[in-house]
Amino acid sequence: MSLVRIKRYHLALATDPEKLQNDVNKLLGEGWQPVGQIVIIQASAGTETRFCQTMVQHEGEIRG
Repeated sequence: MSLVRIKRYHLALATDPEKLQNDVNKLLGEGWQPVGQIVIIQASAGTETRFCQTMVQHEGEIRG
């Protein structure tokens, strides 16, 4: 089993699920991988709901 290190970390953030989906699909095409579940952020009244997906890029090859 080899150790895989994260080389880059990014939070994909959008105000609607469709925009997040488009952003994540674009990042997948650039070699990013999603980590964990989508987080929905609902702050106080008068602020927009945010949808967030953590994305990472690994050093080298990912092995199972």
